[in-house]
Formats: sequence, structure tokens, C-alpha cells
Amino acid sequence: VLAVGDCGTCGGIFVANYATRGPISDVIPVDAVANGCPSNPLAILRGLLHITHHLTS
Repeated sequence: VLAVGDCGTCGGIFVANYATRGPISDVIPVDAVANGCPSNPLAILRGLLHITHHLTS
């Protein structure tokens, strides 16, 4: 699982909202993160490469 964006990685501005559960890592295990709002495309690619590297090792 790749958590993308500040909302996915840390809850962002919605972290204290009654309708959210905070970061996705509070719900499911996360393998990599791409911080930012919006996330830098290079950060997303790095996260995907990190995950695929661990799958093939």
C-alpha cells in the first residue's frame, strides 16, 4: 500500500474531522508514503519503486 498525499499519510487538514479515521496507516498497514499536498510525482514513483523492490527481493 502506498499512502499518497498529506491526507493519506498523516490525515492532513481533515485529521480532526468526525467523518475521518485519520491517516490510512491507522486502518491498514502502509508500505510506503508519498508526502505532500499534492504529492510530487517523483515521490510517488519512489514509493512505488520501494514497494516493488521489496516484492521482488
